[in-house]
Amino acid sequence: MTITVLCNPSDTVYGGFTSESWTSAGAYVPDPKAFLFQLKFNGKSSYKQFAIKPEKIAYAVYCHSKYGPTFGDGYDLYTFSGNLTACNGEFKFEKGCSLDNTYNMKGTDYSAFANGNLQVKEMEVYQVDDCDMNDPLEIPWRKTPEWTTRVWYDYRHKP
Repeated sequence: MTITVLCNPSDTVYGGFTSESWTSAGAYVPDPKAFLFQLKFNGKSSYKQFAIKPEKIAYAVYCHSKYGPTFGDGYDLYTFSGNLTACNGEFKFEKGCSLDNTYNMKGTDYSAFANGNLQVKEMEVYQVDDCDMNDPLEIPWRKTPEWTTRVWYDYRHKP
C-alpha cells in the first residue's frame, strides 16, 4: 500500500492512496481500492474521498522510474518527473492535474481540490505494510511522541 500526501502554501492537504506498491515498471497498475483524497482546504478540515471509476480500474496508478507518484489515466494527479528544485521553500509540479478522468471527483474541480496550482511545500510518500493488529510489535521500531495538537503544530511549523 502507498499513501501520497501533498501540502501546498495555502495549507491545503490532498493526495492519493493505492493498495499497490510503487514500482519502476513503466506501466499502469490496476487497483479497485485506489482513491484520491483531500484532508484540508485553505487550512480548514475538509475530509473528502474520490473513488476510482469502475471502468478505469486498469489505470489507477502509473508507475515509472522517472516519475513521482502519478494517479490515473490522463494523469488525474501527476506530481513530477525528473528532478525538482525548490524556490523559496516550494516545489512547483509542472505536470498538473486533469481531474475526473479516472477518479470520480463529484464535481470538485482543480481549484477546489488543490487551489488551482501544484506549488507544494511538502510531499510525503508512505509505504504501508499489512500487519496483524492482534500481534503488535514487541518493541516499537522508533520512539515517537504522544501526538497532541501542540506536537502537530510544532511539527508543521518547524524551520
